[in-house]
Formats: sequence, structure tokens, C-alpha cells
Amino acid sequence: MAPFNGYTSTEIFPIQTLNGLLPTYLRYCLLSPYFVNTINQSMYGIKMPRVGTQFLASQIFPLPPLDEQKRIVVKIYYLFQKL
Repeated sequence: MAPFNGYTSTEIFPIQTLNGLLPTYLRYCLLSPYFVNTINQSMYGIKMPRVGTQFLASQIFPLPPLDEQKRIVVKIYYLFQKL
């Protein structure tokens, strides 16, 4: 998660969150085993595997209310501290 606006190469798919979506919550969704497996199954290319931007942009995420997103993020932080 970038702490500032900037530019990326064509190899990076920037995502800007809107009101009602916590960036940290989205980060954990993107790191979830479900999402990682989905991406791994849709990769193409031998030397530099990648996923298509249209495929990535079409992915659906669970979007609970903002308060629930905050509770989920706090719980994940707590569990990571226990590891």
C-alpha cells in the first residue's frame, strides 16, 4: 500500500479504494488463500507469469460494512501478533 500518489509500470495494477472500503481490509482479501489460488490458476506466460488486468479487475470481494471491516483488520493484527 503506497502512502502517496504516484505512477506505476504496466506490470502493476494500481487499485484506489473508495469510501466504504478500508485499504487494509482489501490488502488482506488480496492476500487470502482463496484469492492467491484464483490468481495462480489464471496466470499465463512462461518466463514472466502474469494475470490479465481484465481478469483482475473483474474479481469480486466480500464487502462487509465498514465497522465489520475494521473488526476483521483488528482481529488479523491481533492474530499476527500471536504468531
